[in-house]
Amino acid sequence: ITVERFIAVCRPHQYRNISQTMSNTKRVMIYIIPVTILSFALNVPKFLEVTVTEHNGTNEVDPSDTRRDPTYIFWYTLSLIWHPTLTTGILPFIGLVYMNL
Repeated sequence: ITVERFIAVCRPHQYRNISQTMSNTKRVMIYIIPVTILSFALNVPKFLEVTVTEHNGTNEVDPSDTRRDPTYIFWYTLSLIWHPTLTTGILPFIGLVYMNL
């Protein structure tokens, strides 16, 4: 919504052309699809951390070899510190400041 407002306020002619030539659905998809792809890409390591095995009709979730690797643990722990800080704090703040100045 902030990007849409930024374009509407700072570039009204461009916004008018976009709103007349593009449907609402297409504009929404332009915002949603990159966010979904980025979210999935940032969380791929979480999918690779476990293995699911079946024993006697029940599923067991065990840590994979990747999860036990010390190098992976170091970088994953580091990403747990910086990823949320950047993606939910610093980058949105910078974007809002830029679009509101």
